[in-house]
Amino acid sequence: MSYSPEVYAKIGEIYNRRRRDAIEGLDARIEEANEKIPGMRQIERVLSATGLRAMEAIRAGEGIDAVREENDRLVARREELLISHGYPADWCDPRYVCPLCQDTGFVDGKYCACMKDALYRAQAELSGLGKLLGAQTFDNFDLNYYEQREEAASVLSRCRDFAENGCARGENLLLIGGTGLGKTHLSTAIADCAMRNGRSVIYESAPSVVENFRREQYRSFSDKTPVTTEKYFDADLLILDDLGCELPGAFTVATVYNLVNTRMLSGRSTLINTNLSASEITERYDRRIVSRLFGNYSVCLLTGEDVRMQKLREKK
Repeated sequence: MSYSPEVYAKIGEIYNRRRRDAIEGLDARIEEANEKIPGMRQIERVLSATGLRAMEAIRAGEGIDAVREENDRLVARREELLISHGYPADWCDPRYVCPLCQDTGFVDGKYCACMKDALYRAQAELSGLGKLLGAQTFDNFDLNYYEQREEAASVLSRCRDFAENGCARGENLLLIGGTGLGKTHLSTAIADCAMRNGRSVIYESAPSVVENFRREQYRSFSDKTPVTTEKYFDADLLILDDLGCELPGAFTVATVYNLVNTRMLSGRSTLINTNLSASEITERYDRRIVSRLFGNYSVCLLTGEDVRMQKLREKK
């Protein structure tokens, strides 16, 4: 269970910068107080040597109670001096973005809530889902628009289980249904849940994925545009949107097979959604692909009238 390496690198830099800014800001405030408030420099000099004083007391067999008492007295005196000169009492305290973890990202050896949120947001940005996250959730998937409500409820339940448990087990899901029946909505909800559980997610259309593989294979030496396809194999969950919209041909078939098969063998979850019916999938793709999609994927079928069109009619 892990986010993309780029996510950890990005957030690690952010937290390192936060701590550096907190320390540099503290140093600047202390220096200002030392310059403007008589007696402050001596207090700070003694407080900054607390560790050394504690070690010397321990070596002398004296304990550190006296050091603590002296520190408490000096801190109280420092606050008095600051307030009397128009500064807030905490002027010489570090100012962290997150006081709980002091911008380390960890509390008691576990991720702080702020770090969890930062990692999720970074992975969400990388996933390709953009503003859909948060707008399309399991909770606002409205079953009232489906004539076969029980079937739609069953699909919703299976999607929830896939997001919460299936991804952890390396399972796969195939969502089949016509335009506007909620495949993207459910896919987005699954992605959001998976990322909040600490998993890396890539969401991209099948045509874009195939085109990226094509560019990587056939680009000229003069083409310096970066293309990376490793992410499609490395993500904990790959969501392949609109399978069937990519240009047909031998390269497309080979790319889809390689992607589906490699991820299946590595135990990484894949979610595929498509407007194609089961028979159209069978006609369009190589039997090796068809065998894996219907043999190794849990198949969910959405039927009914275009939900988007129903909503548009309601607004009139």
